[in-house]
Amino acid sequence: MREFLRQMVDDRKVLVFVASVFLLTLLGPFDTYSELNFFRRFAYWLLIFAGVGVFMNVLFEWFLSRNCLPGVPTPFRITLAATIAALPGAILVYVVDSAFRPGNLAPSEMFRLWAQVSVLGAFILNTVHYLDVGKGSGATLAAQSTPSSAPPRIAFLERVPQELGEDIVSMSMQDHYIEVTTTLGSHLILMRLTDAIREIEGIEGLQTHRSHWVAEKHLRAIGKNGNKWHAVMSDDRHVPVSQTFLKDVRAALSAP
Repeated sequence: MREFLRQMVDDRKVLVFVASVFLLTLLGPFDTYSELNFFRRFAYWLLIFAGVGVFMNVLFEWFLSRNCLPGVPTPFRITLAATIAALPGAILVYVVDSAFRPGNLAPSEMFRLWAQVSVLGAFILNTVHYLDVGKGSGATLAAQSTPSSAPPRIAFLERVPQELGEDIVSMSMQDHYIEVTTTLGSHLILMRLTDAIREIEGIEGLQTHRSHWVAEKHLRAIGKNGNKWHAVMSDDRHVPVSQTFLKDVRAALSAP
């Protein structure tokens, strides 16, 4: 839960949130400029963005990190998350608007309000996501500039101490850190698991749990202790497997 909340409130999202609130306060769209003074406009947009932002971020993180709709393009999943989150979001906008501008919105306008929140939310969430992806663009460009005969460098390996080698067995969240385990030992790295999985592209692996990732070549078996599943690794450690990823783990074990 701590990691889930931390992913909801990272630097990019805070930047987009603050910029959006101030921009809409200054511009005063939807007649808020003429009907509300500066401080009431600021409070109006702050409440709306803070409230709607919670719904949007919960669905955003759920659809991306829980592997919902595998195979569906990421922009579509983000847009679907925004569309669903816009349902309670539109109700919140209606309540806030009624408090600041009584009688301005009629209940019959809820569909239009939901559509507006959906479109704006999808735009902002996609912007935040691709700002996040853009962090790794420098490493991507460097890989593209190397001769074709040389294999591309896996960005994540730059974070692993040389004495631990490059044969990664698993990655697990420990509060705000990732514990990366290789065949030679383990090391803590301050970053999100979703970012680490993006950077480790090129090493065959899969998530077994929201907080755990394993390399396929080190996956040996799957077991169960009570009602909890776990993956048995090549170093005999047991890595938790959630119901969400159980099917994927079984498929990886049965693959030739």
